[in-house]
Amino acid sequence: MVLTRRAYKSIIRWLPNEILTAVMSHLLTSDLLALCRTSRLMRNIATPLLYRTISLSTMHQMHTFIRTMEQSSGSTSSFCRHVRQFDITDEDELALTARIVTEITPIMLQFCHLEFLDLLLVGFEFTTVLRDAYFPNLATFLYTVQPQSWALLTAFLNRHPTITELSLPRHGRIPPLGPICLPNLQTFTGPSSFVSALSAESAPIRSVFIIWYAEDWDIETPLLRLGKMASPAKIVALTASESVTPVAILAAVATHLPDIKTLRFGQLYIAPHTLRATLDMTAQLKRFTSLSVLDVIGPNDEEFTTDRETIELWSEACKSLSSIVIQGREWNLALGRWEMD
Repeated sequence: MVLTRRAYKSIIRWLPNEILTAVMSHLLTSDLLALCRTSRLMRNIATPLLYRTISLSTMHQMHTFIRTMEQSSGSTSSFCRHVRQFDITDEDELALTARIVTEITPIMLQFCHLEFLDLLLVGFEFTTVLRDAYFPNLATFLYTVQPQSWALLTAFLNRHPTITELSLPRHGRIPPLGPICLPNLQTFTGPSSFVSALSAESAPIRSVFIIWYAEDWDIETPLLRLGKMASPAKIVALTASESVTPVAILAAVATHLPDIKTLRFGQLYIAPHTLRATLDMTAQLKRFTSLSVLDVIGPNDEEFTTDRETIELWSEACKSLSSIVIQGREWNLALGRWEMD
């Protein structure tokens, strides 16, 4: 059916803006741009959708975004208030320069309603953002930190207690950190030494992905801190340190987080599990009270046929287990028998 111009206008006036927004949120960028040219109403509804998510992965996109915002002059702050998600990714070998960072930073500082910020770029720092920015609604923050910026990062995080998801891939050694309070943090990915800096007022994290790097030797303190904050439901614990073995991590988790339900652990740079390690893990698994899912990263040096023996040995030690992943293969308990999926 083809609507007449009068019928079209009548329908548009009758529909609430909320419904028009919901419908238009499924459109492509090109379609939103076309709608902006049809009427003032369509432009007012489409513009916030156009600027809601800004994702830059090429230099062309970067230059276009900066040029658009500069040409808007007085409208820049108006456009910035629509941005909820902003990310710069390195999918196309982005040749980011200091000049680009300098030009884009003042624009970022105007994202007053920002909720999601992804700056996972190794080798590039947004120090002015860390020093000066304040995003009242920031919930997700992903950032690769250089050694010289940890102090600025600590201050940035303490200014943003709204953060619920935090990812901090490390680039270089971490200096001693001051206390960090994140009362709403639910998900964390990053170095084990960062967890030690979380204050007692921080929220009980639900999901944790922590890594012990080559110079890390302290296994107990990060897990003790997590235990005091209340046991998370899921932990992924990897080690790249020769002084921190997977068995040692398992023992520390059993000591400080015996009620955990999902545990994935192992060697970051895969090393085979020996028979001795298998027996040592069996002894530690007896200490868990609610562990349901166990994922051991890294191949065994035994034959595949011994997988079932290992599974039955571990499940006998930890009666609550219902799923075990070993050698990349998933085993599940069904009707009292372990079967591989």
